[in-house]
Amino acid sequence: MIRRITNLVRLVSLSTSVCVLICCSFLGSDLTTSWRVLSQQGLSHAGPFHSIIFFDELNGFALTALGLASTTDGGTNWTWLLESGNRGFYSMRFVDRQTGWIVGAESKPSEGDSAIGSTNRSPFILKTEDGGKAWRGIDLNQFLSSEGTKFSTFFSICTEHSGTVWLAGNAGIVEATIQSDKLRTSQVTTTRAAVKDLSCNDSGEVWAVGDNGLVMHYRGKNWASIEYPNGSAFYNRVKVIGNAVWIIGGIRERGQDGATGLLASSRNESAWENRTPPEAGLLFDLDLSENEGWLVGVQGSIYYTNNGGTTWKKESSPTENDLFSVFLNAKQGWIGGDKLIVLGLKQTHRESVK
Repeated sequence: MIRRITNLVRLVSLSTSVCVLICCSFLGSDLTTSWRVLSQQGLSHAGPFHSIIFFDELNGFALTALGLASTTDGGTNWTWLLESGNRGFYSMRFVDRQTGWIVGAESKPSEGDSAIGSTNRSPFILKTEDGGKAWRGIDLNQFLSSEGTKFSTFFSICTEHSGTVWLAGNAGIVEATIQSDKLRTSQVTTTRAAVKDLSCNDSGEVWAVGDNGLVMHYRGKNWASIEYPNGSAFYNRVKVIGNAVWIIGGIRERGQDGATGLLASSRNESAWENRTPPEAGLLFDLDLSENEGWLVGVQGSIYYTNNGGTTWKKESSPTENDLFSVFLNAKQGWIGGDKLIVLGLKQTHRESVK
């Protein structure tokens, strides 16, 4: 009898272990998903992982303003690959497992001025072609000589297979190519507000968003400003998923301490539809896999959809840290946030979103 009980305990233990091993699986036929903490830094001054990407269930990168980290165990442990030094890292973009980009701003002492804290800021671009092991700077001298007085920061980068590079900056949008590690400017479009993010594809279509309600669309010829009804909006992210364009951010009314969230989508260039979850705070990122997806924002807020983003349901969250980036890869997912927190998916039972 004791032997049978012991075998039963071993069987239960084995079943529990198997469950732990698959905790990062995405969506199954009978089980759905929720989130657990994979890693975090408890120090109050630790910055956020504001960008995260994975290539498979084990290998990925996460970016902070101060450095780039990598993981080979699915997000539990991280190794710092690159420190920013006098640079501030704003975003990264990988076109494949080997080739990636980081953009941001770097500070340089003002010429002829020895005062402490007296610096000039200029944009920079870094590139890797070996999966993040080595990074080299792109020469921006030609660009800075003509546009340097306008641009101090690049916030986002997007590349096309044709070789065209799009850059979002504090003063507008740059269309360029990179030849022999030198940026060759094709066109600079100045904007009325800082451009915080852009999304492009190989058809020549580009979307850009930013402060003061800025939404712009480029389709092979010229940029067109797209109006959204609320001029108090600001946007942190734009994503094109399938035939839908998603803009993510918030609205800060005059005299308001915080910001309310804003999520809007447009399908096939039709009118914008407000998809903001009820009573949502500031929102930072979303990702969709077919009809199912996740949306993240301030104070650990996580929202789930199983109808392509038409409606969202707030999920329980294992953290109150602000969450800045979500990434889905096949049947797995990760979230990066404040204090270097990383969340991974685990399976639970869930009701449909209505």
